[in-house]
Amino acid sequence: MSRVRAGRRLALAAAALLWACSEPTAPPPEPLPPGDGLPVQIETMIFGSSTPCRDDATCASGVCTYGACIGVLLADQRWMHARVAKRLLAEVERRSELRPRVLTQLSRVARSVEADNAYRSRALRTLEALGATETLTPLLADP
Repeated sequence: MSRVRAGRRLALAAAALLWACSEPTAPPPEPLPPGDGLPVQIETMIFGSSTPCRDDATCASGVCTYGACIGVLLADQRWMHARVAKRLLAEVERRSELRPRVLTQLSRVARSVEADNAYRSRALRTLEALGATETLTPLLADP
C-alpha cells in the first residue's frame, strides 16, 4: 500500500514539474539605456532596423518587409503604421518609464526642419495613437 502511495506522489510531483517547466515565461524587459535613449526593440518600433528578419512574427516592430523591420516613421502604408503603432502603444502601456522617452523622440522628429514631411506626419500620427495630447497640441499649432 505504501508503494502505491509513493508511486502516486512521485507521479504527481513529476506532473507538477512538467507543468511548471512547460509554462512560458516572458523574458525580462530590456533595461533602459542611460540618458533619453531607448531599448533596441522600442527604437526598432520607431525608426526601423536593418537587422534581417524573416517574417512579421520574428520582427520587433511586427512588420517585416523586404527582410527588414519597419518602424512607425518608415511605414508608408496605413495598415503598417497602425500595426507598429499598436505594438508600440502596448509596450509603452506595459512599461510606463518608456513613455517620456518615446514622446521625446517622436516630438524631436516632428519638430525637425531637416526631417521629410512624411516622417514628421508619421511622428504626429504616432503621438496621436499614443494618446499624447499634451505633446501633440503644441506641435499642431507650430506652422
